[in-house]
This record gives sequence, C-alpha cells and structure tokens, in this order.
Amino acid sequence: MQLTVTTLEDLIDQGRWDALSEIIEACPDADVADVLDQLSEIHVVQIARHLRPDIFAEIFAYLRKDTQRAVSDVLNEDELVKLLAGLRSDDRSTLLEALPDAISQTLLSRLTPEDSRNFQRAMTYPEESVGRLMTLEFICVSPTWSLAEALAHIQRNGQNL
Repeated sequence: MQLTVTTLEDLIDQGRWDALSEIIEACPDADVADVLDQLSEIHVVQIARHLRPDIFAEIFAYLRKDTQRAVSDVLNEDELVKLLAGLRSDDRSTLLEALPDAISQTLLSRLTPEDSRNFQRAMTYPEESVGRLMTLEFICVSPTWSLAEALAHIQRNGQNL
C-alpha cells in the first residue's frame, strides 16, 4: 500500500492500526506530515494516539503549524508530555511557547529537569533569533579526524540525539 490520504482514511475507518503504522514507519517523516496535513484533525489525532509516541513526535515536527496546534489542543496532558519528550529541543520549545501559559507551565513541570532547563535557556534569547530557534542537540567531531572518521562517528551517534 502507498502513503496517500485515501489509504490512511480507509485504514483508520477499518481500524487497521498495525497496517497504518507499517505504512507510516516505512516513509520519510516529511512525506507523512504532508499527507497528514491533508487529513481531518480528528484523523490526525487518531493517528497520534495509535502510533508510538517517538514516531509521531518525529512526524509532528514537520506538520504545518495549524495542524500542530489542532492536535495539541485535543491531546490530553499525558499525551502531550509523551509528545514533548519525543521532540527535539527546538521543536519542544516552539510547541511549549505556542501553548497557553498555564498548560505550558504544567507540561514543563512534567519534563525531565534537563529538558526543562533547555527550554528555559532557549527562552532567554529574543523571539525569532538564532539562539531561540536552534537545537541544543549536536555532535562534536575532532578537527584532526578525517572525513571518513567524522562520518562514521556521526552515523554511530547521530540516532542518539
């Protein structure tokens, strides 16, 4: 099966969540997000609730802002915490900043101390500045390494970010 709006809608209507997950996990996150942006908000929320939280978090980062907002408005607190935990620090900050302050503070209190500190640090930078938009996860390589050594290091450690 291919990743299309019709395919996903049919699988949702049939309750075939395993098949839906297989299709989604086999496709690049940005491509999945493009299709999800065309679905109804209800369908996107249903998908969010049936996918593994880490998988949905990767896709969420590529969704249009209006789709992200619609999904975050419907998810409960526990679901939002799982979503936030799966997001990269820059995407987490963007989502927390977009939520009402009371919700944002509640969610922030449920994140790990490190994630909470990273968010607070990002908020010290002016809006739309590089400091506020940057990700805090990175890989260091030695300036003495060859390109092959640097790439091997990135391939070994890049998935852990």
